[in-house]
Amino acid sequence: MAKNLLQILLLVNIFSVASADEDWIAFTLGEKIEASMDIFDLEVKTESKEGSGQYLNVDMYDGDGENAGQFFVFFDYSFGGPDDGKLKYGIKNCLEETWNTFEPELSKEKVPERIWRFSLSKADGDVRFVIYDDENEALNILMSETCDDGGWEAVWKREITHIEFPDRFSAAEVYIILT
Repeated sequence: MAKNLLQILLLVNIFSVASADEDWIAFTLGEKIEASMDIFDLEVKTESKEGSGQYLNVDMYDGDGENAGQFFVFFDYSFGGPDDGKLKYGIKNCLEETWNTFEPELSKEKVPERIWRFSLSKADGDVRFVIYDDENEALNILMSETCDDGGWEAVWKREITHIEFPDRFSAAEVYIILT
């Protein structure tokens, strides 16, 4: 029995699955983490200074290492234009426009630290993607009604087995995968 308990504890550690009341998990940028966003929600704590140009980027992969989705949140990045300095998001293989402003606009008062929750649900042949900013819904889309990239289904309907925080200008600090 003790051996079975140890095996269960090891599996929980290997998959880095945590519940909301456990500690945040540190990670290495560019390292793939075993996780199924088809089952879990992902929370990420970020810290970004105004004007830093940092962003949160999460890449998702299927069991063959193929792209299964990618999204970004940009913090106070200057693009030159009427939306300059606003928090923006991007959903690769869904929206042709790379940077999109959250509507309604997210408050910059919470910068530098935020907690983001990303939720994917796949049901009835469609994909719903929801982003929460400190528990407030910031984006809620049904991909069949929102995506203007014709190839979205080939990517976003894949079974997600790994996530990665790429080695870029990351604002991500730690994460939790919620059951």
